[in-house]
Amino acid sequence: MTEQSPMRRFRITVILSAGIYVTTSFALAWAQDNSALSPLSLFMLSILPVLALLKVFQAYWNMVRQLDEYLRLLHTRSILMASAAILLIITVWGYLEISTDVPRLPIYYLLPVFMIVFAISIRFLKSHLDGTTR
Repeated sequence: MTEQSPMRRFRITVILSAGIYVTTSFALAWAQDNSALSPLSLFMLSILPVLALLKVFQAYWNMVRQLDEYLRLLHTRSILMASAAILLIITVWGYLEISTDVPRLPIYYLLPVFMIVFAISIRFLKSHLDGTTR
C-alpha cells in the first residue's frame, strides 16, 4: 500500500485536532486568567485538549497499521528515537534541577519537543534507509 491515502487521512485528522487543541488551550488560559469559570468548569475544559491529543494518537495508530512493513519500521524507529530523546531530556533536566539552580521545566513543553524530534528523525531515517542523503 502506498503512503498517500493513510497519510492524507492522518494529516486531515491532525489539522482538525490541532485546531481543537490550540483553541481549547487558549480558551482555558483565558478562562483561568479572567476567573470566568468555576473550578469544575475549568477541569472539564482542560479535558478537551487531551481528547484532541488522544484523537491524534488514534489516527496515528490507524495510519501505521495500514502502512507496508518498510514504512511501519520507519515510523516505529522514529517513535523510538523521539521517546529516547524525551527520556534523555527529562532525566538530564531532573538531575540539573536537583543539583543546580535551573528553573523547573513545564511538562507540557515535552509534547512539542517530542513532535519535533519525531519529524526530524523520520526525515533522517527515510533518507538514510533509502540510501539517499538529502
